[in-house]
Amino acid sequence: DLTLSHRGYIKRTLTSEYRAQNRGGKGLKGMAIRESESEDEPGDFVERLITANAHDVLMFFTNTGRVYVERVYQIPEMPRVARGRSIKNLLNLQPDEKIAAVLRLEAQSDEDSTVWREDRFVIFATRVGVVKKTALSDFRNVRKAGINAINIEEGDKLIGVELTSGQDELVLVTSN
Repeated sequence: DLTLSHRGYIKRTLTSEYRAQNRGGKGLKGMAIRESESEDEPGDFVERLITANAHDVLMFFTNTGRVYVERVYQIPEMPRVARGRSIKNLLNLQPDEKIAAVLRLEAQSDEDSTVWREDRFVIFATRVGVVKKTALSDFRNVRKAGINAINIEEGDKLIGVELTSGQDELVLVTSN
């Protein structure tokens, strides 16, 4: 299991560290979080919980339109109650970048051809309503420093990324 917090801490935890909860159970602490220093800013909280296998590929998309790619086994393994490691150190993010979306690509085998399938597409959506569809195979050779996945205009930001077959119907909903 992968855990990504709102403030950008990530960790990989073995599923065996968790246990099934019966009726009336109290639950287990899943991650140490840091409280907020001010009343205006919320404290840290778990933003994403992803179940994945060690050889699956994670695509991290930032609010500025860049994409970084890592295998699950490259994420540091830590105990259930640990806070995790800053994702800015793991992915070499720029100071103004935050993770906007994460896609998990299931690895059928150790071959990269099973991950970067020709029949899959990545759909992007920005805050002002720009959408873009790109073939998943175009992301096969992402450098360690990341690449630009979508050009974001000033004042806009990436808000969502989804994996699609290219024939799926999409629904985009505004705040109104």
